[in-house]
Amino acid sequence: MHSWFRNRQRRKLLASPFPRPWQELLHDRVWQYQQLQLEQRDKLHNCVRIIVAEVNWIGLDGHFVNDEMKVTIAGHASLMLLGFKNDFMDDVRTIQVCRQEFDDNREFDPIYATETKAGRAHADGTTILSWHHVLSANYYGDYNIVIHELAHHFDRRDGQMHATLNFQDANDQQRWDRVVAEEYADLCDAAASGRWTLLRHYGAKNRSEFFAVATECYFESPDRLKRSHAELYDLLRKFYNLDTVEWLA
Repeated sequence: MHSWFRNRQRRKLLASPFPRPWQELLHDRVWQYQQLQLEQRDKLHNCVRIIVAEVNWIGLDGHFVNDEMKVTIAGHASLMLLGFKNDFMDDVRTIQVCRQEFDDNREFDPIYATETKAGRAHADGTTILSWHHVLSANYYGDYNIVIHELAHHFDRRDGQMHATLNFQDANDQQRWDRVVAEEYADLCDAAASGRWTLLRHYGAKNRSEFFAVATECYFESPDRLKRSHAELYDLLRKFYNLDTVEWLA
């Protein structure tokens, strides 16, 4: 019954024209938007409308979450959904937005100390994002905090969060396991030695962060990722059912 009602509400929502001010926001805030084919753009519009309407938006520290913030965040998130049918990231239930970085206090786990973060994805479907860092996506090449944090939710869909993705083809599954092991080991070595890499060194923290960093690069710098990490690019292309390098053609 809940699914039927939700689908009915979505059909009603998608029947209305996409707001012109929202198009202008996406044009200014999400560089990929300008590169999308008409069919992809229409699909992104649908994803944005559903995410804006259905996510529980909460402002932290007295921060009011307005339509500008919702549409910008939903626009980045929707890029990840373009290759999937009827996937509107329903596992992301709540998005909390703060002005700047926040203190991520995990005192319940003695392994971790309190640290300042720009985003965090929780197992219950809650995502915390710094609005300042959301706006940084168009200015810092491979950095996109929205895509990074929501990649963790994709990673968690199989019940784990260790870059253990599920592929339909057994050969792709074996390739993924091998490539992640090799690429992650190389990134850890680069981070330890200070060697520059296209993938941000933050991905050396653990395999889940490696997947999130690789996903950021896949959507933000697909041409460079394809040139320097061809097999990783190919597997991400198959997982997301999307060839992002075409946006730069």
